[in-house]
Amino acid sequence: MVSEYKFREDLYYRINILTLYIPALRFRKEDVIPLTNHFINKFSIRYGKNITGVSSEVKNYLMSYNYRGNIRELQGIIERAVALCEGNIIQLKDVEGVPNEKENITINKELSDDIPLLSLREFELNYINKVIEKCCGNISEAAKILGIERSTIWRKLKSTLLYNATVCFCNVIMLHYAII
Repeated sequence: MVSEYKFREDLYYRINILTLYIPALRFRKEDVIPLTNHFINKFSIRYGKNITGVSSEVKNYLMSYNYRGNIRELQGIIERAVALCEGNIIQLKDVEGVPNEKENITINKELSDDIPLLSLREFELNYINKVIEKCCGNISEAAKILGIERSTIWRKLKSTLLYNATVCFCNVIMLHYAII
């Protein structure tokens, strides 16, 4: 951010006294169970429950889970499990319903068979163009549907060849309406 002039350099060096690299939780599986126990104690007190631990199935589930949301995701899973737990030990049924990456891969694979693999930029530009087409070339209406400013649409399209095609398409539509 400093190199992009989005953050003051003097302020950055003033607050950047110590830099720590802490790997994501998905790379530190050995921390999952101690953190789980910490969150169980924390949420047992909050919810007035006497939960002493998790079953072996839950331990296996938590150890195989891919924590994209890092520690906060584990915290959310355990809070939900504590709130739903009816006994003293968190069971698999208390954490079920939390989508695991293995399930997501299967679902996404089924959905993505017909979808061509595009870069995010290509996908975004294709989508913007489809919305513009549906709006008969009306950029203001397309911007409202997309939830972005008109200038953002123009900036995104201007940097590509799609801009020329869109302008041409819009001119053809405008000409068509002028003739009618």
